[in-house]
Amino acid sequence: MEAPRVLGEPKPEVYDKIEITTDGLLTLSKNFDYKDLTKTFPGLEPAGIDLISRMLCLDPEQRITPQEALEHDYFKDL
Repeated sequence: MEAPRVLGEPKPEVYDKIEITTDGLLTLSKNFDYKDLTKTFPGLEPAGIDLISRMLCLDPEQRITPQEALEHDYFKDL
């Protein structure tokens, strides 16, 4: 599954803000027009949608860490 199909496409004004760093990583603006993931994952509870959204966040500084993901409310009943 490709990211744009799941997450949506960046807004046109974001393309000017995309840069490739010297180590080859993309840096992205926080101004991203995300799709409603409840439509992509129907029936998934809100905690699951939140977890997926935070895991798929393109901004690495805003993305959930693996440890935070394991401690997420989605897994509280395990």
